Amino acid sequence: MNDFRFAFRSLGKSPGFTAAAVLTLALGIGANTAIFSVFDRALLRTLPVPEPDQLVRVVTERGAGNINHNLGYRTYTVLRDDSPVFAGVAAHVAQPLALRTEAGVERIEGAAVSSGFFQTLGVEPAMGRWFVPEEEIVGTPVPVIVLSHGLWRRRFGLDPAIVGSQIMLNERQFTVIGVAPRSFTGLVLGGVQEAWIPVTMVPELGGDVQWFTSPRVSWLDVVARMRPGLTAAQAESALAGLDRQLVDDGLGVQGERTRLLDGSQGLTFRVSGVTRPLRLLLGVVGALLLVAAANIANLLLARATTRRREVAIRLALGASRGRLVGQLLAESLVLAVLGGALGLVVAAWTSDVLLAFRPPGEPALQLGADLDVRVLVFAALLSIGTGVLFGLVPALRASRSDVVPALKEEPGGTGTRDRRFGMREGLVVVQVAASLVLLTGAGLFLRSLGNLQGIDPGFVSEGVILASLDLDPRGYDAERTVQFYEHLLDRLQAAPGVEAVSLTQTVTPNPGGSRWDGVFLDGYTAAEVVGFDANDVAPGYFEALRIPLLRGRAFDRTDRRGAPRVAVINQTMAERYWPGQDPVGRRIRLDTTASTPVFEIVGVAADGKYRDLREAPANNVYYAALQSFRPQMTLVVRGPAPPADLIASARTAVGEIDPGLPLFDVTTLDEHLRSVTSPERMLASLVSAFGLLALLLASVGVYGVVAFVIGRQTREIGLRVALGARPHEVVLLFLRRGGRLIGAGGLIGIAAALALAPRASGLLYGVGPREPLVLLGAAGVLAGVALIATYLPARRAARVDPMVALRYE
Repeated sequence: MNDFRFAFRSLGKSPGFTAAAVLTLALGIGANTAIFSVFDRALLRTLPVPEPDQLVRVVTERGAGNINHNLGYRTYTVLRDDSPVFAGVAAHVAQPLALRTEAGVERIEGAAVSSGFFQTLGVEPAMGRWFVPEEEIVGTPVPVIVLSHGLWRRRFGLDPAIVGSQIMLNERQFTVIGVAPRSFTGLVLGGVQEAWIPVTMVPELGGDVQWFTSPRVSWLDVVARMRPGLTAAQAESALAGLDRQLVDDGLGVQGERTRLLDGSQGLTFRVSGVTRPLRLLLGVVGALLLVAAANIANLLLARATTRRREVAIRLALGASRGRLVGQLLAESLVLAVLGGALGLVVAAWTSDVLLAFRPPGEPALQLGADLDVRVLVFAALLSIGTGVLFGLVPALRASRSDVVPALKEEPGGTGTRDRRFGMREGLVVVQVAASLVLLTGAGLFLRSLGNLQGIDPGFVSEGVILASLDLDPRGYDAERTVQFYEHLLDRLQAAPGVEAVSLTQTVTPNPGGSRWDGVFLDGYTAAEVVGFDANDVAPGYFEALRIPLLRGRAFDRTDRRGAPRVAVINQTMAERYWPGQDPVGRRIRLDTTASTPVFEIVGVAADGKYRDLREAPANNVYYAALQSFRPQMTLVVRGPAPPADLIASARTAVGEIDPGLPLFDVTTLDEHLRSVTSPERMLASLVSAFGLLALLLASVGVYGVVAFVIGRQTREIGLRVALGARPHEVVLLFLRRGGRLIGAGGLIGIAAALALAPRASGLLYGVGPREPLVLLGAAGVLAGVALIATYLPARRAARVDPMVALRYE
């Protein structure tokens, strides 16, 4: 403890040094803690359920890597009833809900689940009970609900009588049968679900009852718990017979097999976009911390030089070198702990930036922003480890001072005989090299982001606003829903400043869009089924987004409920399945049964991007939204008027038809496109920020070393000037010295960047990981800034008065 009290007193005498060191460490430790905090929650933690490693996600694979993450309801029931390898099977689908209380209507995230959902996961209710099989009978829905602990607390004040009470959801009465434990917030990693209803209630809330009977509609997430003692590989082998049974029963596709993926974290689609960036960012902030630690080590070496006389006196008075090392190391640990404490503030802010990441069509990630015990332990260990890393060598070097020469120095002197600057110069070389790697990464990601933003999405986004609406909480049935949409389109089309208006179920590009697999096409056999992305859109959609129509016609008002079903396909699908032919008039059928709807192709639209900007041309089908029951839709309004005016027109039109119906998720199509590139923007922004910070620290390191050398050689500089050296020659002398450091660090940095860049290749678009122009640009920026940092003290050296310098020391 005495060593630490001495450390606090010693550091208090040098407030400038202490502040600079603590701030530098706070930035490095804070950045690492923030990235680890999100990385831990997104990639390392499992569901808060018993034995999560026994959980698997059941998917299908057709060909290498062509995975469909959703299954049909009938396939789920076969797995539930006939699988020999599962102790339990659960189905799940996200289901937004509108909760009405005395405070008003609130949209909450919910899910529709099978009766064995909670039992399969192994979760016990905090109150009440879970669903039972009698509440999962297709065609006889039972309006019961399980609340999350958070919703029970927030909206119902932890009312102990909540079980058995009635609440209003989507303008329907539901009976509360249970409350989930506090630790369980749903199956979706990165989301917080607040209520669960039986999956058979989906048709009552806007879904289609055909989803339960058609084998071709894949819409459910299926999670299973394996029987004890089985591995996923063994279970997949045992399911091969079940795959054949599914094909024989018309539920599967020839060549498709069941795959089991890790389910210990639940459904990870929301964090999939940040998984690889987070792994890369861990390396980036590690490099930043290395630069920061090298900077502090240099400061400590400089501080040790000014304290040589103090150390020598203490050695002369009998202090052991071990005791001196302990005291000096205590100073480093105090700096590290103070930097770590301030770093927690930096971490909290940086975590908020990371968690504000919003995948397209999804709310912001909800991973919990609290710095919990795991994160605090990480920050503490990182702080202590960093303190030892940057403090041990300077402490050892300081304790090895020669006593007699040091005692002859003037108090506060720096000495003149120690010409060894290898350690300090080596640290600067490390800083320069690490900074160049980070700057190269920043350049690559900025270039990649620019390329992505230059991709043509297949529509014109300027001048378009989006506004979501949900008719289900207002109790609309199928016919009233169509009437509402028709009236809304008429009113908005007549509004001033509106050029075109439509509705869409999915705003593309969107990775969460609908997909249909195993569909039959005219001219192909039953074994030649196809898959495609699908979207329900209203009349005017292609005009509103300015998507060219290449053949046939678009949807019109005659394409409503009761009329023959119609569809528009994209150019890729037309050329793939009807090359050189006119696909207009061809038909699409979900299966071969007589009761299945048949869709006639009435038009061909130009290609676009449906799930991701990077995707290759893919099959896509548009369906007429007015022919289906779609209570949740997004309004699409184009016009020359400012977005605020278009939004006001939309609110007015909706209010005139139904004053109680709110619009939500109001934005522009341009903003939606920005959200599509949010992982790339997050990565480019953070790597650029960390790269610039590393550049600043490296420049400070270069400045410090050159200034230190000048301070140690003031007498020599005076002699040179007295003997006729010109100011520019003195400047060049130190520029060459600084240039050697920059050059050595640059060469090492270039080699490291070339070696590490391929690890980022999967995150780049339209630029190679070893792009010469990016590497040269980063090297040029680093060299320019570092040379300026060298020039500033060198210029002061050139102004040294020879007479003053000759009397120096």
